[in-house]
Amino acid sequence: MDTRHLIAIWLTAFLSFQPLASSSAASGAVHVKFDSYRQRDRGSCDRSFFGSDHCDPYFLISVSTPRKILATFVSSEYENAPTVIHFGDFIGQLINPLEFHFTGSDLKPTDNVQVSVTVKDKDPGEHELMCRLHRSYNAAELPFFANNSANSRWSSHLTEISSNGHILKLAVWIGCRPNFYQAACSVHCDPSRFGCSPNGSAICPAGYTALNGSCAPSDKCLRQGQAFCQNGGSCSEDLQGRPVSLVLMITIVLMLCIMIAVIVGFILYLKKSTLRHPLTRTVNYPLDDREQNG
Repeated sequence: MDTRHLIAIWLTAFLSFQPLASSSAASGAVHVKFDSYRQRDRGSCDRSFFGSDHCDPYFLISVSTPRKILATFVSSEYENAPTVIHFGDFIGQLINPLEFHFTGSDLKPTDNVQVSVTVKDKDPGEHELMCRLHRSYNAAELPFFANNSANSRWSSHLTEISSNGHILKLAVWIGCRPNFYQAACSVHCDPSRFGCSPNGSAICPAGYTALNGSCAPSDKCLRQGQAFCQNGGSCSEDLQGRPVSLVLMITIVLMLCIMIAVIVGFILYLKKSTLRHPLTRTVNYPLDDREQNG
């Protein structure tokens, strides 16, 4: 390997370890832990007229969402690697598992997480491509491990990625930062203000109800506060539990009373008018012969 390429690899690896600019706002991380890698033929690299040599594989690992590439890591090489590499706490010089941090805008519960691994053979000149491995995981279906519980549970969630006889066994899961819960760490709950259930729902005291990861007064008028009522009005709840302004209620009642008074007054007026001026009708009868001659 030439000096320039060595510097490039180690510089990339160094940058991969740097915290993301938004890591302080990250809600969680996709964890990728390598278990083992089986190469198709350990003696198939550097083919030439004189034969071939053992492969010296190194790995380029990236994780992406539909919106961005979260990060890319580059490992150091495994010189004269065996057919099967068993990974422990490291992938080359990289700490195993790798952590790919994300924020709420990077990953949604309905998104797919794409894990891409490129395996190359370290050569003095151009590095030979050994294989490309890809697999997509639904964020909502990935295992969720809180705190350090993944240390003893990740091995039961191994998956395989294979291509042209190369097989990589790995585990992928999501771990949330403190106070974030559920798929893609999409639910936030602050335990300093109230209790939090294992799924991130707020555990509220009496008189309060869980609302958007927080606790709000059960009385919706208290929840609305002064922003709902203006001009000195106060608030109460109707039969459906909806906040109603007292001023509005009084106004409606007064209007109904006025309407009823007008209708009743009009009916009484009609009755009095009928008594004072009863309806009469004049009937003209035809005269007989005597009345006409008289």
